[in-house]
Amino acid sequence: MKNLFAFLIVLLSLFSQQVFAQEHTILREVPAASRAWREQVTESDFRELLALKSKELPEMSQLWEHLEKNPEARGQVFLAGGILRGLMNWLDLELQKHPLSEVRKIPPPRIHSLIIEGADKDIFILGDLKKETLPHTYSYWWDVLEREILQEVVKTGGAKLDKMGVNPYGVSDPVNALQDFLKGRIEFVNVNEALFAKFRGESEKIVHNTKMALVLRHLRFLIAMEGVEIKASDLKSLSVVLKDEEALLKDRVGSRHFIEKALQKLIAQSRTSNVNYLSVLRDAGALGILNRNGFLPPGKTFPISTIRQAFDQKRSDRMDLLDIYMRSSEADGRVALELMDQAAREAATVQEFFRALDLRVKFPPQWFVDQVADLWIKNAAHFILLRPNADDWRKVESALSDSEAGKTQGRRVLSEMSKQWHTTSAVRCEAVFL
Repeated sequence: MKNLFAFLIVLLSLFSQQVFAQEHTILREVPAASRAWREQVTESDFRELLALKSKELPEMSQLWEHLEKNPEARGQVFLAGGILRGLMNWLDLELQKHPLSEVRKIPPPRIHSLIIEGADKDIFILGDLKKETLPHTYSYWWDVLEREILQEVVKTGGAKLDKMGVNPYGVSDPVNALQDFLKGRIEFVNVNEALFAKFRGESEKIVHNTKMALVLRHLRFLIAMEGVEIKASDLKSLSVVLKDEEALLKDRVGSRHFIEKALQKLIAQSRTSNVNYLSVLRDAGALGILNRNGFLPPGKTFPISTIRQAFDQKRSDRMDLLDIYMRSSEADGRVALELMDQAAREAATVQEFFRALDLRVKFPPQWFVDQVADLWIKNAAHFILLRPNADDWRKVESALSDSEAGKTQGRRVLSEMSKQWHTTSAVRCEAVFL
């Protein structure tokens, strides 16, 4: 009994260490050079630098000349969105290589190199000005968000970085996002659903909003900002935000466009980063919801290298990753079998084992049915270690008997597995295939 107790303590310790390690995994660390300049450059210095570099952007010259001629607009009109984040990212990279005094002299790049292709170009108006008062280039071709919408942007929560703006006269930062950035972090604000619910409909300036879309935007910012840390524990906290989101998405057709747009931008942004976006989606609790609700389209978007990297980390949503791969245009049955074998071999519960080797969502050819049946037999010893009960044994039939061929294979599987099941528990296998 003492030996058994000691064994259980060891198992519990190993499990706790694994959970701790998973929750404290850092998907991307703040580079040492980035940490170094953050310790030397004050917030005031960075604000001044950000304002200076915004002034030097060639594409902004007409707008800044307008502010110079209209002093009342200087505290109201700000550059924002992807251009601002790109500028901050560029400054981070430059400050890693040069001291502050030298970076002040380096001209910023053109706007197109600061943003991903097709990205919006955003301007915030915080006061009573109307966008029609701005130079035509900006009022017509750019996305100009006026005060009423910006007030709702703050109320809906999401990425704090999304609320920042800059112009040659200073930085607008109502939620202190810059402080987080200078600590190598980006924070997410989760607004209570009772307050958020009205933005899901069409009664406010912001319509058809969802927390899923906000989370996807936040994840894109995390991937884009190379000098910020990405921790598994922070991503896990986002899964709490999405806990009830799937049910709230039902029958909300208008919301799909914004989620799809946010996901497309996230995928586009990931092409410029070495961060595996499927791993990020998975750890944030978004992957399964997106997959089950048809937001992850089939095609070549999901290369096997990306799938494998995310798949190799033990998570319960591995089968969502497998399902995504199976629907891609380059899906290969032999690769799928390899992934299924790995998932079954490392399953922690009977339910995970069933999901790994469930034929009903996989390739239909008979050769594939036969191969999966062989995987059941190959992993029988592990299945038995999971202590299946009588109902679990009957689920073996359900998982293998969608066709007569499958039922035949199911009988073969049970026969082979029963040989590995010790005699006293053989009754559990009776009358499953009659």
